[in-house]
Amino acid sequence: MAAFTTGEAVALELPIARIPTRATAFLVDVVLQVVLALLAAGGLALLGTRYDIDSAWFDALVVVLIVAVLMGYPVLWETLTTGRTPGKFVLGLRVVRADGGPVDLRHTLTRGLAGAIVDFWLLGVFGAVAVLTSLCSPNARRVGDVLAGTVVVHAQRALPLPALAVPPPWLAGWIARTDPTALPDDLALAVRRYLTRVSDLTPAAAHELGVALVRAVCAALHVPAPGAFPPVQILGAVVAERQRRALPGLRGPVLVPGAGNGFGPARPEPLVPALGAPSPWATPPGGAIGLQPGRAPGGPASGNGFLPPPVG
Repeated sequence: MAAFTTGEAVALELPIARIPTRATAFLVDVVLQVVLALLAAGGLALLGTRYDIDSAWFDALVVVLIVAVLMGYPVLWETLTTGRTPGKFVLGLRVVRADGGPVDLRHTLTRGLAGAIVDFWLLGVFGAVAVLTSLCSPNARRVGDVLAGTVVVHAQRALPLPALAVPPPWLAGWIARTDPTALPDDLALAVRRYLTRVSDLTPAAAHELGVALVRAVCAALHVPAPGAFPPVQILGAVVAERQRRALPGLRGPVLVPGAGNGFGPARPEPLVPALGAPSPWATPPGGAIGLQPGRAPGGPASGNGFLPPPVG
């Protein structure tokens, strides 16, 4: 099994396909490719005999036939079936992105080109390169998988329900009025990495990086921060809303940001060290967006843990 994290910070565990099953699936596809090549060659020979095709045109058609069989076959099948050729279907395999998502034409075309040129045929010594690179890869990836950003997994079993994040109750109203899907992909990735690794950071580094990310997220969404809540809670609410919009109707285990179960420490430190201290969301030098502060912490209901700041 290998752990994958999707673009919406959904954690999945998928069984990796290793060389024996992949080789068997490949042989099934090769047999079908040979059959298709023989049928196409017979048709081409008949066409050349009947219509007396010029030798230059005939040679060009042969090249097209070879390219179609070696590259067109896997690319067409994997594109139309979202990652499966007949051989993979028989063995219960599927090509997915490195984050566990479905592949598209860009991925399948890259895999097809690398397979024909590097992994198997032109320079691949009949698959020796693919076998060696797969043996050296933790996830059994050949050159085409590395270039395309894909991995082959067993797909005959139903996937487990992913763990989804939910926003803290006191941030649900704020995040519902925003559209986190408008975040740039690179910024969304930075937020996801911060949330999954914040427990490995020192408190000072987690605070500094979290504040910077909150500023960047709120600037990108053109909204003020909801108050002086810990960054892990604000950013976790953003991720939770992105998941909800990207995966409507999906239900699974829940991760609450700031609850010590994958999205930050169980008891975040206060953001404002003393009453009257400057807010962490104050406008920094350079003109970045200023975020509205909340009440400074002064007790268990101060907005620096699991309870919202008091009203009034």
